[in-house]
Amino acid sequence: MACRWSAAWSMGLVLAIATPARADLPVDTAVQVLQAQGCWAQLGGVSESVQAYLLAAVDADPSANAAKRRQMAALSLALQKAFAPERLRQSVAKSVAKSLSAQDAADIRQWYAQEPGLTVVAMEGQAPTRPPEAPLTLSPDRRDLLGDVLAARGLVEVQTEVLIQSLQAIHKGTVAFMPSAAKVSDKALKQRLEAQRGSLAQGLWQAALATSGVGYAPLSNAQLAQYRDFLRSPVGQRLVMVQRQAIERALRDAVDETALQLMAGATGQQPATVPR
Repeated sequence: MACRWSAAWSMGLVLAIATPARADLPVDTAVQVLQAQGCWAQLGGVSESVQAYLLAAVDADPSANAAKRRQMAALSLALQKAFAPERLRQSVAKSVAKSLSAQDAADIRQWYAQEPGLTVVAMEGQAPTRPPEAPLTLSPDRRDLLGDVLAARGLVEVQTEVLIQSLQAIHKGTVAFMPSAAKVSDKALKQRLEAQRGSLAQGLWQAALATSGVGYAPLSNAQLAQYRDFLRSPVGQRLVMVQRQAIERALRDAVDETALQLMAGATGQQPATVPR
């Protein structure tokens, strides 16, 4: 037995020496990457979107009496805390810091430190969050380029995830207040939303295309093509994948945090902390 342990320990030591340890990026560096890519600004608008979905649900409910509206107000407060911009941003930044290499971060920051990256950085911070009221007239080439950028960024997929997680958070919150009012279980709702993911994304695509038509207006077709090519590059795709995974985790944590906040409020206890 001792020989087996010694052999296993020795092999582990060899692997540890042969495999360089991966150090996490500084969180500040991850923040800079997320700010440049526009993710920082987008996370700031998630809470507003969640509140809009809740308001729509309340307005669509003809049985929403005064007592139910008070309960929805408490749910609204729990959602604000769970989906607070700073909470989501820090969660995503920490995840990205653990997943991107220092070389990846350096390559990403270098691209955004020169044109057209500089224009993209300035533009992302001021990008509209809603499509324009008047329809845009886009040339076929421009429309194709915008579609390529949206696809490479995975923007619609992230927006779809925000919608799905928001609806799940609202459902969990409603059930926490009124268990008898639940017509479907959390599991059944999740399955239903997953089955509708494709159609939800399709509905968001046109709005995203119109919004990007305004937001990316400062970029020429040539610059937009350069942005697309960067996003399609290996480092660009690693950034998109890491960022998307980090956002999805932060959203799932926010859903759980909403339920914890409401249950704590109902029992008068301090809410527990969702494991990170």
